[in-house]
Amino acid sequence: MKISKRKLILTSLLASLTHLQGAETTNANIWISGMKEKAKLEVVQVEPTMRGNNSPFMKDNSAHGLTFQTKNGLNTEWEEYKFTFKSDKDTVLQIFLSGVGKGKTNTPIDVDGLSVKNGQIKNGDFEDTKKNNGSLKRWYSKQSIDLKSDGTAKSGEKHVSIRPKTSIGNAISVKADQAVEVSLFARASSS
Repeated sequence: MKISKRKLILTSLLASLTHLQGAETTNANIWISGMKEKAKLEVVQVEPTMRGNNSPFMKDNSAHGLTFQTKNGLNTEWEEYKFTFKSDKDTVLQIFLSGVGKGKTNTPIDVDGLSVKNGQIKNGDFEDTKKNNGSLKRWYSKQSIDLKSDGTAKSGEKHVSIRPKTSIGNAISVKADQAVEVSLFARASSS
């Protein structure tokens, strides 16, 4: 039986894609909530390395939440991720960061240098711990926040490491109908 070169290449490509699709990967997940304030949120722009949409898990309230996620898994080098959204009112929104694993991965994600243009977030660089007994000021979580000072931060001296199925949250102040750009650095944790 003779197999054409074209069929052989196509079969190899499909096998590679199937293998990659099942690979264990870790991605960063960012959720913006305007539920408490009943703010309607809209995705303005998402970089090709991310995906973003209204939060489908909120069902009838999906207009009040946005979910952004990195694509194709994080590597162990810092990479910048950006997305832009709008709110229909002046308000304070909640932002949550978490790691999302595919397969059986338990790799934490590291996050640093979170900044907001046309809005305000406090302690987005994770450096302020002084007035909070050594814990991370302005950030909250049901689990303990893993603050790292191991010399590998993208900016400053500290970054956070977030285990899968855990999240940390903060507040973002925004103005109505202004495009708010969120930027952060993320990587798969090497420790």
